[in-house]
Formats: sequence, C-alpha cells, structure tokens
Amino acid sequence: MIKVGEYSMPRNKAFFFSMAGAAIIGLYSSIYPPVVLTLDAGLLLLLAVAFTTIIILHEAIHAIAALLFGFKPSFGHKFPTVYVTFEEKIPREQFMITAMAPLVVLDVVLAFLFAAGIFKVFCFMGLILNTIGSVGDLWLAFKLCSHESGTVVKDLKTGIEVYRLDRHLMPV
Repeated sequence: MIKVGEYSMPRNKAFFFSMAGAAIIGLYSSIYPPVVLTLDAGLLLLLAVAFTTIIILHEAIHAIAALLFGFKPSFGHKFPTVYVTFEEKIPREQFMITAMAPLVVLDVVLAFLFAAGIFKVFCFMGLILNTIGSVGDLWLAFKLCSHESGTVVKDLKTGIEVYRLDRHLMPV
C-alpha cells in the first residue's frame, strides 16, 4: 500500500467553522425563534444535559456504524474532544458513512421530535450541538472526496492517513 494523503484535524479552522455555524444559527433563532429561552439555572442545566447526551449519542452512532461494517471501534478522549477510533484500515466509502452517520441520524431524529413537539427545547439544543459537533466529520468526508474509490483510511485520532494499493503489486 502507498500512502496518498495525510490530514491532521485543523482545530483552529474547525473551531472557526463551529463558531460561525453557531453564530448563524443563533442569529436566525433570534429573528425566528423556534423556542423561547430564558437564561436561568434550569436552562444551563438542560444545556449541560443536552451537551453530555449528544456527545454520547454522537460517538455511539459512529461506533454502531463501524460495527455494522464489521470494524472494532474504541473510544478515547483528548481534552477537549471525545472520539471513536479504529485500529484497522477502513475502505474510504465505509469510513465516510461512519463519519457522517451521527450528523444524519441524530439530526433527523431530533428534527422529527422537535417538529412533533416532543422535548422541544432539548431537541433544539441537541440539533445545534450535534450539527456544530459534526464539523470535524464533515471536514474528513470532504477531504476523502478527492481520493479515488478503493482507497483505505487509517484513523489517527487527530486526523487520517489515506492509502491505495500499489497497482504494480496487484495480480493480473
């Protein structure tokens, strides 16, 4: 296998895009408020519960997606991040699906619950937190789009390496 790419998570860019997304959502929400929020101890407690719950669900969905593809996920943390990583190299398409699964699954479920009026404030906060927390996953998927099908990805916890089979070593 030949390494054809290596990407380290640009934490400053991820932070910038996360904060820009939060600002846009906050501005939109102040103009067209989906829920009325009053800053008090109850709201701060709900935010803490939502934050913790969304992180756990987000990482669990990464792990479930990996397990469905037959890979063994392991959990880790390096302040201020929590992550799921894999020892084995994963085909590009399966890595992209695993990376994007929490954004798609959680946002769809939370949006449905919000629209149904179930736990409306929690779902609103969860949508914002999960979407902002998916910036790194989106960045990884975007980087992998430039690589051909058939490449494999090695998760480095703070980035990825991309490999392709050496065509000269492939059987005819």
